[in-house]
Amino acid sequence: MLNISLTFMVLIAAALKRRMQLPHTLPLLAVALLNPLHAQAQIDSHASSSNTVKTLSEVIVTAPRQVAFEPWSQSPSGVGVVMTVDAKVIAARPSARIEDILQDAGLASASASSSFGLMPGIGLRGFSVAAQSATPSLVSSKILVNGVPDIASSFTRDMSSVERIEVMGGFDSTMMGAGAPGGTLQYQTKRPRGTEFFTTDVTIASDGLKRMVLDTEKDIQALKIRLVAASQRDQMTAEGVGTDRDNVLLASSLETPAGRFRLDMEQNNNAAAYVFGTFYQNNQFWYDKPYVSPQSSAARRASRTALYWDYVLSDETFVRAWAQQSDVSRDEALVGFWSLKNATTLAGYYRLLASAYQQQDIGVSLDRHLQAWGVSHNVSLLAQQQKQDLHFNGPQSINKYSISIQNPAWPVDLGALTLTPRTFQQSVTEQGLAVGDSINFTDALQLRLGTRLSGITINTASNTPIATTTVDLRHVTSSAGLSWQVTPEVKFWISRADSFQPVQGQTRDGGYLPPQVATQWEWGTQRQTSDNLLSFSMFHIQQDNLPAVDPLNKNYLIPLGGMRSFGLTVNEKTTLLSLPIQANVTFQNASITTPVSSGQGSILPGVPRLVGAVKISSPERQQGFEGWVRGIASSGKSADSLGSVYAPGYVRWDTGTTYKEAKWQLSVWVQNLFDLRYVQALNAVDNVWQGPRRSVWLNLNYKYDGT
Repeated sequence: MLNISLTFMVLIAAALKRRMQLPHTLPLLAVALLNPLHAQAQIDSHASSSNTVKTLSEVIVTAPRQVAFEPWSQSPSGVGVVMTVDAKVIAARPSARIEDILQDAGLASASASSSFGLMPGIGLRGFSVAAQSATPSLVSSKILVNGVPDIASSFTRDMSSVERIEVMGGFDSTMMGAGAPGGTLQYQTKRPRGTEFFTTDVTIASDGLKRMVLDTEKDIQALKIRLVAASQRDQMTAEGVGTDRDNVLLASSLETPAGRFRLDMEQNNNAAAYVFGTFYQNNQFWYDKPYVSPQSSAARRASRTALYWDYVLSDETFVRAWAQQSDVSRDEALVGFWSLKNATTLAGYYRLLASAYQQQDIGVSLDRHLQAWGVSHNVSLLAQQQKQDLHFNGPQSINKYSISIQNPAWPVDLGALTLTPRTFQQSVTEQGLAVGDSINFTDALQLRLGTRLSGITINTASNTPIATTTVDLRHVTSSAGLSWQVTPEVKFWISRADSFQPVQGQTRDGGYLPPQVATQWEWGTQRQTSDNLLSFSMFHIQQDNLPAVDPLNKNYLIPLGGMRSFGLTVNEKTTLLSLPIQANVTFQNASITTPVSSGQGSILPGVPRLVGAVKISSPERQQGFEGWVRGIASSGKSADSLGSVYAPGYVRWDTGTTYKEAKWQLSVWVQNLFDLRYVQALNAVDNVWQGPRRSVWLNLNYKYDGT
């Protein structure tokens, strides 16, 4: 296990010296092939007491449940390992976005395709999880909250309400419908524990942050109510933009003879103005100039109400149903730049934006355990429906003023600018019927099969009150996974999953464009003991049917383009000289296999060949001091498909210490210890996002559990 830890550090250093080539990963690929195992993905949380889950510090791999009954509908069959970031890690990163937490753990890269701050900007296995186009698109991603789709358009969830984050490498449309092929993110929100407690958490930081979180539970016989409230002020990004926000979650649970009912009511208010990022020009990245006007403003309000019902009909049959309503509104003034104008100036950008978004989800699943043909089956039926509606109004002014690259300034009288009207409306209805079977040939060998029929209709109106149907499709997907528990410590798996995303538009013969489709294969091996964990997961994802302009009629599109990503993810937890070590690293080779235009190259912009992190900690104590140091690494990434501009790779270091005394805990840590200037994400020379500057954090936590 020590050898692999040292290998991580060597590989990270090597990748930063030069862009990593695939042959360098072949030795590790060979090790994975020679060491078989499986860790089947599990995302079920309603019966955690019956799970055989080995919990590790910070990041865990959730293994198969060794029980007779396993609801297939809660565990995608075409996805292998699920990496879980637990509550302790989330709480240790006050004010962080999900992408910050996942990068710190080495589980994902940052993606510039999501307009930072408007949706999570996360890259998994070469693909953006939540890509947004210039025109809003409601079905570009699939993030889950408690097993329910949660597109969460135009806001990023505050982590105070999140118990854990599950990262599934690869997307299984059999379970989730349309979605990006690289992977799936799921929030498991905080819910009643069944015991009364009170926790308060206060954080201040040198970047101006002032943050407070309260978390408490009150139990009234069978009714359990948990309240989580968070508020933060005055924190400034590297670009000088504030991140003020508030969040409240009221989660309740009621046990009755008719089953368990859970009700979540959540409200987020976010006043973080759009940052705009920076750019590459004159042979440099312009880190130090704030290319966003102080006249920018934002008011985003997001609410979620969700009702869940779990009912055990018998020892062999389980029913789950859910209904969720989400609403997001935006009222913003965006003042910054649109693109590079020439070597010395930027094209100005001004927009007054107001939008309203609604999402409704309903679904039901039936899981039944039975014996047939001499083997054990866990058969599942699943029915889901999701509706989304967006009303967008954003009159804009592009290139009506210029901004100096070296001395940015904005017009005093923005009202003097002429705004071009721009409206957009879209409604999406997605429905799905799925069936699956987990076939247990023996206690050690399991085959999981699933198939789904999905239907999607999209109606769109752009700068017109009349909506037209831009998508009307029926699509069948399937997935399969084979799991083999070779020994109590060693496991092996192989899985295959389909994913798809609708493409809006019509072909010249009057038909609708077929969806983008992708197939992922994954092979994995894992060895886990009481003290150590080592897992390898190889993947290959091929996506096709990307739209291109029809050469016979440029007013239409054809399904032409293709992209591919393949690589290896390695996860390790071990101990060296009594010091716990946690390491995660992904090697990936992402490329364009079929270009959609003559000028497109073969490189997927913004995708690094290597991402990873290593954290070394002192032994955990109930009382007294603890300390840790963490290195977060990424190789270089290209700003375009031709590789004409590369953002260099980096290794960022964080460190901290904690003192525990009775119910109190005091923590001090430094983010970006050496104040490294680096590009966190980019996908064009004028869409560049820098990493955070050095900051010092102080956190005080108090917990009372009635004792």
